[in-house]
Amino acid sequence: MSIVDSRSLQYVHELDAWLRPDVPWSIIDEFPRAFGPDTRAKSTCLLHRGRLVAHAATLDVAHVDGTDPDDKHETTLRIVSSVVVRPDCRGQGFGKKLIHSVVEDFRQSAASVLLLWSERHRFYAGFGFEPWGVELRVEPVPAHPTRPIRPMRLSDVEAVMRLHASKPLHVERNATDFADALRIPRTAAFVLEGRDHEPLAYAFVGKGLDFPGIAHDVGGSTEDLAELLRALPMAFAILPYWQLELAQAVGRITPHPLGLAITKAAVAPHRGWAVEGLDSM
Repeated sequence: MSIVDSRSLQYVHELDAWLRPDVPWSIIDEFPRAFGPDTRAKSTCLLHRGRLVAHAATLDVAHVDGTDPDDKHETTLRIVSSVVVRPDCRGQGFGKKLIHSVVEDFRQSAASVLLLWSERHRFYAGFGFEPWGVELRVEPVPAHPTRPIRPMRLSDVEAVMRLHASKPLHVERNATDFADALRIPRTAAFVLEGRDHEPLAYAFVGKGLDFPGIAHDVGGSTEDLAELLRALPMAFAILPYWQLELAQAVGRITPHPLGLAITKAAVAPHRGWAVEGLDSM
């Protein structure tokens, strides 16, 4: 049995069969940040008798806290995704060995937070993961918009990226991240237009099999975003805690843990962490 760190795509066909067996697309299409051609993510692969039996992808991202313009602070978050054990090898301890390796690698790294999303709280608690952060789930009160709303286009990416970077709390992204997101299956993205047709606000709804009918990644002023979100057909929106004022303007709020995490010396920003849907892999 061996652990191999890989950046290659040699196991994609197996991962497709395990993670997305009933869809007409590949994990390369759904998770470009983890498996795309420009990825910086690392795949931790557990091999047994020469074949892949377990896999996890990890990516280090920079969380920016710019709430104090004179004291901008960055924290490195290590995001874990695509954790899977070969179906005919489950229940044999391979998952535990895999996560143990991921955690040990994190403890020796410069990252401050190891973050993942899972319903298996008891399993991950055994490795030191605890509920982490707060997000707001908001059921919108529908309202007709007063300004035009249209689907996001590739030509909007630069403007959307500026809106994202203007958030006081955010995870750093580049233009490729947004362009790739527009190509993810079952992803709809919308913008609220200004007078010059420039996007004033944006929202992503759905992402592959994740977030069905859910707005999970948004940007713009509170006023503009409230108008956009209340006009979109969706079940609810997920907003970072720092956007509490926006959540109150949109609808009924239910707080939830953001994810499960192991932290080192990371100090939470005063207004909470801001990890959104496009930041997950």
